[in-house]
Amino acid sequence: MQDISSVIRLLLSAKDSPDEMHLMESIIQLCMYLRYPIDEADRDAASLGGFMSLLLGKFGDLKISSLPVEIKETIMDRYNVSTLYYICNNLVESDVYYDVKKNAYGYRSDFNFITKVVHFLLWYKPQSNRKRDGASLKKAHLLLSNTKFYGEKWRNIAWTTFRRRWLKYVDASAFIYVNYNHYRNFLHLDPRSPDFATSVSKIASDHQRIERYLENVAWVYQALDEILDYRTPLNPSPLERLVTPVPLDPIKMRSGVTKLLEQELARVR
Repeated sequence: MQDISSVIRLLLSAKDSPDEMHLMESIIQLCMYLRYPIDEADRDAASLGGFMSLLLGKFGDLKISSLPVEIKETIMDRYNVSTLYYICNNLVESDVYYDVKKNAYGYRSDFNFITKVVHFLLWYKPQSNRKRDGASLKKAHLLLSNTKFYGEKWRNIAWTTFRRRWLKYVDASAFIYVNYNHYRNFLHLDPRSPDFATSVSKIASDHQRIERYLENVAWVYQALDEILDYRTPLNPSPLERLVTPVPLDPIKMRSGVTKLLEQELARVR
C-alpha cells in the first residue's frame, strides 16, 4: 500500500498523467486514510474493497487474469496476501464502511467529534497574546463536555476518552475537517454503492478541486501544528513541500465565532 505522501504526489501530478486508473485508486486510498489514519490493516482492506468496487463498475465481473495488464500489475504491486487473508477471515470490521450510515448526530461520530474539535482550535482567537489564553485541547474538551455549543452528543465526555479519540485521528484531522466542513463531504464515498465508480471518476476529473482541497488541508495542518503542544503533536505534514497552503475562505468564519466561544467557556470555568 502507498503511504499517504505518495498518494498525494500522484493526485497532484494527475493533470499531467494519462493514467486515470491509478488516479482513481489514489482517490480511494485518500478516502480510506480519512477513515483509518493509523489502522493500516483496516485501511488496506478498505482500500482493496474500494478498488475492487471500482474495477467491477469499470470492467464488470471479470476474472483478475482477464483484466488489463496494468491493472493486474497494480493489484500485485499494492496489495499483500495478508490483506486478502484479513478480509477473507473476517478480521476486518464486518461493516468496514459503517461511517456512511446516517444517525441522529450526522455521519460517523468520530468524524463529528474531529470536525468540532478542529473548528474550535482554528477559530477560537481571543484578544490576549498570552499563549495560555489561546485555543487548546483542554479548552475544547471543556467546551464540548460542559456546553451545548457543539450539540448534546459530547456532553460529559471524559478527558481520557476525548484524548484517545483525538490521538486516533490527529494526523488526518485536517483532511477530515476540510472535507466535512468546507467541501460538502465530497470524499465520503461508499464502495457498496452502484454509483461508486462514477463518483470516483467524477472526483478524478476535477483536478482543480483536488488541488484546492489539498492546499486548504495544508493550511489547516499548518495552523494546527502551531496550536498543539508537545503533548499532542502532529506528525510531519504529508503535504509539506508538495503544495502551498491556502487559507480557507474567511467568510466561513467571523469574529463572532470567537465571541460566542468565549462566552460559553466563561460560563463553565
